[in-house]
Amino acid sequence: MKNLPRNSLSYLLVLTFGLAGFEPPSFAASQKGPDMTSSSVSSPSDERSIVESVPMEYFAALRDQDIDAVLSLYSEDGELSAPASPPAAGKQALRTAYEHLFKAVRFEMKHKANTVTIMAPTWAFVRTSSTGTTITIATGEAQPAAFEELFILRKEQDGKWRIAEYMTTPI
Repeated sequence: MKNLPRNSLSYLLVLTFGLAGFEPPSFAASQKGPDMTSSSVSSPSDERSIVESVPMEYFAALRDQDIDAVLSLYSEDGELSAPASPPAAGKQALRTAYEHLFKAVRFEMKHKANTVTIMAPTWAFVRTSSTGTTITIATGEAQPAAFEELFILRKEQDGKWRIAEYMTTPI
């Protein structure tokens, strides 16, 4: 880490502390649940709303099985990490992963943003939970399902927040 530019080291520390739940006041702003207020250095509420909307747009695209809409929410080098699957990184690998997913299962879920944290001007994360039903396409069998998800978002050159890393696990 000694050879990293100072700015890169700062972002690495912010990312590390943010994911560990530690939020240095000079770097991070977070709101956890509906009854907590943002810290004194919080980002504008409209920026927080924009960050929170990305996972919700993702879930709508997932429900609609709209691969192009899903991919538009990922950065060019975005990565999907899901249980029992190798990570899919980059748009082509993501396209293949979602094509396979949509042939196998359909989701009827409700989603909740549990934590929205803006760690730096270009980095944020959103922790979500989802409950509902998954339907196996081949058999039509419906199963209750629940997931915890973590979206790491990066604000790109065009000013849009996109998914840099999406991790999901059943609970």
